This record gives sequence, structure tokens and C-alpha cells, in this order.
Amino acid sequence: MIAAVFIFGPVVQASAEEDYWPYSSNTYNYTNEEFEALAKTIDAEARGESLKGKIAVGNVIMNRVFVYNSSILAIVSASGQFNYSASRVPSAESYEAARYVLDSERWVVPQNCYYFKTSPSSTWSGNSSDPIRFWGKIGNHYFYVRKMDGRYNGYDVPAPMYSREYDSPRIGIIPSDEVILIQEYLIALGYELEGDGYFGELTDKAVKDFQDKNGLTVDGIVGDETFAILEEAAEATGLLVKPGDLAEPSVEVKTLLHVINNRKLLKDTINVPIIQVITVFRINETASRLRSEFGYRVDSVVLPRHEEPVYLVSGD
Repeated sequence: MIAAVFIFGPVVQASAEEDYWPYSSNTYNYTNEEFEALAKTIDAEARGESLKGKIAVGNVIMNRVFVYNSSILAIVSASGQFNYSASRVPSAESYEAARYVLDSERWVVPQNCYYFKTSPSSTWSGNSSDPIRFWGKIGNHYFYVRKMDGRYNGYDVPAPMYSREYDSPRIGIIPSDEVILIQEYLIALGYELEGDGYFGELTDKAVKDFQDKNGLTVDGIVGDETFAILEEAAEATGLLVKPGDLAEPSVEVKTLLHVINNRKLLKDTINVPIIQVITVFRINETASRLRSEFGYRVDSVVLPRHEEPVYLVSGD
């Protein structure tokens, strides 16, 4: 059992709440049956298309799921809508496209794109009060957008997971040290996460749970208020240790860091006397690599004021 002890330098504050990327809400908790249904429908509608073309069809299906607050099975099995067959065996690329859509949240058409067909026209229907307009062509399919409540209604395509740019951390944002810091605060509070910098579903759930328990707006966004209260709560656990509180690194720590430097497991050589950051992610990752790849025995170290052993791995 590794006891998590976190050592921090200056805190990076979260900033304002404005989005740089178009509004994106593409997270869906799917079952294996729904994954299969999406892959089968993609295969039926776009088997001869490129991977991008297959993803586009998957996007249209999911856009309908989100805007109608429905399920994948309900959407693909609706009468007269898609060529879904439960007995169909999808190709490997159709499965891959379904993974891109559901796990990577990759969109290649806008979030208000709900229709496609194999022949072109400027509009889908003649209803001028509710037009369905042509957006673009991918492979042999022509895609159409429609303005509906509950989804982003512009022509822009959202960025996939972990490449979105927001002022304040939230699900799908580009991995960063700031996200690692947030994850470490949550870990100190007992949430089961990895401090890996990827703000995914587990981090989103942890943030929302923390917000709910602390009377904050439950939106999963770590703005200034959420960050400040999270930081205060994490510090109150006693697991956050400032560099000045540490004694001179022990022989075991120096030995471990020496091995790390020699094996070049981290991108920068570590200045042994200055231990600035320790993260659960780096502890687990480096200890595992030292054992499995190099057969090195990682010794435990007892820090001042902490009775349980911890493995020390310096950050960048």
C-alpha cells in the first residue's frame, strides 16, 4: 500500500469561465450492447466509407441521442431512420469508429448535424420556418444541420477529448500540470483517481461530487471558487507537505533518484536536494517501471510527521 504524500511548489489558479472551443457535450455512458448497436449501424450505413466517413455517421446518431435525451438503441432502432440489424457483424474499422465516437468523443461534423443522405441538395425540406441545411460532404454522404434546442447550433466542429481549450479545467481539456494538481487534491480527499493530467469521466465525477458536498454549482468546472475550496479542503487533510518541511533526503531517496536519472525515466535530470513535486501518477508509474523493466527494488521512505512509508519520485 502506497501512502500518498504530495509536495507542491506555487499553486496555479484556475481562471475565468469562458470557452475557447464551441460548446461540447458529447459524453455518454454506454453499455456494451449500445456500443455494439452503434458499431453495427455505422457498418450498415457506411461500410464502404473511410474511417472519417464512418465516424461522421456515428456522430449523427449520437447527436440525435443527445438532443432527444435518448439512448443509442432507441435511436438506431426507430422505424424508418437507420439500417440497424442486431445480427450484423461489423468490420474492425466500424468498431474503431464507434470507439472514436464514444471514448475519444471525436466529432467530424457539427453537433447539430442530424441527417445524411447520398444525394445533394441545398436544403433537406421545404419548411422555411425550420430549415434543414446542407453542411458538407464526407465520402459519398451529404450531411445536414438543423437548429434545435439543447445542442450547439453553429457550423463549427468541436475538438475531441483531451484537446479542448477552456479557461477553466473541465472534462476533455488539454492535459496539463494544473489538472494534475486538481487530481492530487482530489486524491488527498479520498477520491480514487490517477494524477495523470487527463480530465476524463472519473475526474469529472469526482469534481461534481466535491461540488455537491460543498454547496457549489455542480457543473464539473474547476473555476476560481471550486479551486479555492478544493485547495483548502485538501490542505486540511495534512497530506500536503511543503518542500521546506522535509528533512534532508535520505539515502534511499537519493539512491532511487540516482537510478531514475541514470535510466532516464524522466525527461529531465533531477537535482536531488530539491524535491519539488510528488504525484501519485509518477510514484506508481516510476516504481512499476523500476521493478518490471530494470528489476530495481524500490525502498520505502518514512517522511517527518508521517508514520506510513511512501515511495518518493521527484517531479519535473
